Amino acid sequence: MHFTKPLFNIIKFLFILLLISGNLQAQFVKDNLIRKAQEDILNNKYTVAIQTLNDEINMNPDNHLAYYLRGLAKKELGDKMGAFNDFSTTIYLHPGYSKAYYFRSLLKLD
Repeated sequence: MHFTKPLFNIIKFLFILLLISGNLQAQFVKDNLIRKAQEDILNNKYTVAIQTLNDEINMNPDNHLAYYLRGLAKKELGDKMGAFNDFSTTIYLHPGYSKAYYFRSLLKLD
């Protein structure tokens, strides 16, 4: 009976450690997809960037940066309506993200 409390504490610690490691792995994957999409946009690989960002949005639909970057890629490919919608979603998710307002207004003027 004397060893049950330390054993319980060890099991609790391991459980918490497993939960944290899963969250860290998900964050790492998310950051990697965003970074890869940014590099693809800089290298004019817009279609590849859109596919990567679609994967990110499927995993994390509240990521405003993924919608913003996808809007930039769609704008460069000439998909003005798709870009406008992505910038609008960015503004909905993060109302203070001024870059999205800027690019959405450029599309309105066009």
